[in-house]
Amino acid sequence: MHAEDRAAVYRRHLAERPVLVVLDNAHDSAQGHTMLPPPGGSRLLVSSRRRLLAVDEAHRIGLDVLPHDAAVRLLLEAATRPGAGTGGPAGDEVARHAARIAERCGGLPLALRIAAARVRGRPPAAFADLAGWLAPGDRPGPPPHPPLFSRRPRRCLRWPAVARAATTRAVPAS
Repeated sequence: MHAEDRAAVYRRHLAERPVLVVLDNAHDSAQGHTMLPPPGGSRLLVSSRRRLLAVDEAHRIGLDVLPHDAAVRLLLEAATRPGAGTGGPAGDEVARHAARIAERCGGLPLALRIAAARVRGRPPAAFADLAGWLAPGDRPGPPPHPPLFSRRPRRCLRWPAVARAATTRAVPAS
């Protein structure tokens, strides 16, 4: 099926009912233009770490990364079961490693939630393992503690790319 045929099928499906199309981390505005839904009830949400040239009807919203304390809090809340808590000496150690993980994730909520998924339900030492793996330097293999139900752990998000991307804003302010 050619690109024009795929675009026609896409637009036909969007014309049938209102849909919110999400294009995450677009490389350039051309990607957004090809995904524009036909007139009607559907909408397109585009995120990018780059400044994109917008169409006239677009609304640009600049978002910043999470502050460090909020990033650590999100990581700990997403990684622990309700009521499990992180207090005591082991909790202090977990909090210290969580701060290192949050720093390497650069305050990006998606990266923090992925990190939380890697340690959720595992012993507190999983925080230390992941913090060590995320530290600058050579990494011998895939991240520790792949998701419990992952059939393709090597296809998971590559942490070095997340860490490098952390120096940029999620969506540049206009």
